[in-house]
Amino acid sequence: MGSVQETVVPNGKSRMVSIRISNEDYREIKSRCGERGAANVSEFVRVATMYALSSPDVSSSPAFSSLQFSALERRMDRLDEQMTALAARMGVVLESLP
Repeated sequence: MGSVQETVVPNGKSRMVSIRISNEDYREIKSRCGERGAANVSEFVRVATMYALSSPDVSSSPAFSSLQFSALERRMDRLDEQMTALAARMGVVLESLP
């Protein structure tokens, strides 16, 4: 997951967000920077993020749906782990009964 760090810099921006992306995604983003007029990857990602936040239909985009699916998948994995642990505990209790 990303991290947030606060540092005051001359342009007034005081927060830094760090994310991990694949080399392929980084190359794609970097190549789009020049096409879209961004000075660097950081500026491009900041502008794209702010645009996504202001877009009323962002929740219907395939990328957002993918994020929702991934979050749901993580929750289901945690639930599965909890159910497995509960079943193991119940097995211990049931074995101890006469």
